[in-house]
Amino acid sequence: MQYLINVIDDRSESGTVEEAAAIDAFNEKLVAGGHWVFAAGLADPSASTVIDGRGDDPV
Repeated sequence: MQYLINVIDDRSESGTVEEAAAIDAFNEKLVAGGHWVFAAGLADPSASTVIDGRGDDPV
């Protein structure tokens, strides 16, 4: 079984040094346990494109 962990950051409060260290420790635990698959950041929200395929024509 695989899970996707998605962290959304509005960039106004990106977290403390302690929180970043906790995230690093969590990621290292995933790697050590053989559960790590992939991680990557996304571009700034100003570079985003919204795609909505719920209607007849994708927007």
